[in-house]
Amino acid sequence: MSSSTSTTQTVTTVVNGHHLYRLTNKILDAHSSHFITISLLFLPFTFSASTAVQFYYSSSSATYPFNLFLIKTIFASSHNLLTFKTLTTLLAVVLPAVAGVALTTYTANQAIHRKPLAFSSALKSLTNSYIPLLHTVTVGSITLIIIFLAFTLSPIAVIGAIIEVIKALGFDFDLLILSALVNSIASCALAYAISKLVVIWGSAAAITVLESKSGFEALRQSANQSKEFRGQSV
Repeated sequence: MSSSTSTTQTVTTVVNGHHLYRLTNKILDAHSSHFITISLLFLPFTFSASTAVQFYYSSSSATYPFNLFLIKTIFASSHNLLTFKTLTTLLAVVLPAVAGVALTTYTANQAIHRKPLAFSSALKSLTNSYIPLLHTVTVGSITLIIIFLAFTLSPIAVIGAIIEVIKALGFDFDLLILSALVNSIASCALAYAISKLVVIWGSAAAITVLESKSGFEALRQSANQSKEFRGQSV
């Protein structure tokens, strides 16, 4: 009986997946020029992300975990972080991307419900959705930054404490191995934590744009919906 139920759920999931795939292609084909125009807003973010990855792999620190490399780079250039040029660049990357997410969400919702769609109406929708979505993005980003700092800086304190204990006991131990082990564990835990949050917060943008909720409220509702979805799919 349980095997039959499991098979039915699997078939249903596959059918729903195919339906979603066909619906997505249908929407993109019907409004291709609309979505292509919106996608231009993501170019600064895409370029910045690809440049950062290339810089990481081309640097001499590419053997370090990415979080350690990033925190090291931030500390090394801390005197330049609050300059007008840096802040302007950050805004030029983030603000268009937020607008792109808002416009894409609004456009997809209009297309799914087969409502009239014009670029002017999409732009007009930003007056109601942009600030709440920026609020949600800001709250989510600050949360991720706090988690990043906690997982990246805490191993430093842990390693320091272990070193003091080892010295007090008079043991001879390779500190490089210890440092690599602790940092690797912390980096894996950080990657898991951030990946999980990004997944469960995946609906936050749609909730903000379509339901007029923002900040932690949108993030909590997205997490709850994700939990309910996983519960129904088990």
